[in-house]
Amino acid sequence: MQNKTILLLQTINEFNSPVGANYLSSKLEISPATIGRQLKKLEDNGYLTCVGNKGRILTEKGRSFLTNLNSLEVQKSAARSLIDYSSEASSKRIHEILQIRQLIESYTVTSACENATDEQLEFLELLSMEHLLELKKGNNGAEQDLKIHLAIAEFSKNEIAQQILKILLADNNVYNVFNHISSSLKRSEITRHDRIVEALKNREPIAAKEAMTEHLDRILENVNDYMSNHSGLPE
Repeated sequence: MQNKTILLLQTINEFNSPVGANYLSSKLEISPATIGRQLKKLEDNGYLTCVGNKGRILTEKGRSFLTNLNSLEVQKSAARSLIDYSSEASSKRIHEILQIRQLIESYTVTSACENATDEQLEFLELLSMEHLLELKKGNNGAEQDLKIHLAIAEFSKNEIAQQILKILLADNNVYNVFNHISSSLKRSEITRHDRIVEALKNREPIAAKEAMTEHLDRILENVNDYMSNHSGLPE
């Protein structure tokens, strides 16, 4: 719906009694002719109903629409707050993000054991091999590393977990911090994904969860070791 139409519904919803077209035209500073057309369209679509000559009120469909709209705005606001919060690469934030990753990725990797297709697991194995090749070239393999974790989340078939992980990893600078730390400590090799992928291919959820937990524990160890020798995190 257009913003003016939504504003019209919201204005009518503020009242406990029918609202007339003239009042709406004056309050919203919209011409009477335009208000009339919008009210008629909303009534035809089932969002409003006319109460005699007193004016219009919202129908159940109209109230439901505004409720869902408000819920969506709350979700968007929460997502924006999460992005802002996780983008701050402080030591405290990094540790909190790793704790959340432990919860989410323990779930996504076990779910992927059950829900991923054989073709998807073969693709994951290729990504793991690409990552290992990058490490052997002396690169940090950050791009392949990120693809592996997001792919596992996607193959878990849980859209919410996938989106949260994407916000935590792909939509800010935090993932670059993880890889920079491993690279500077020359420990990229220990953050490889062999055991995770092997457990997934064998459809062993317990082993997959243990491998993922160990993988993330090693990243946390890297962060702690880096912080013990540096005054702050890398830019």
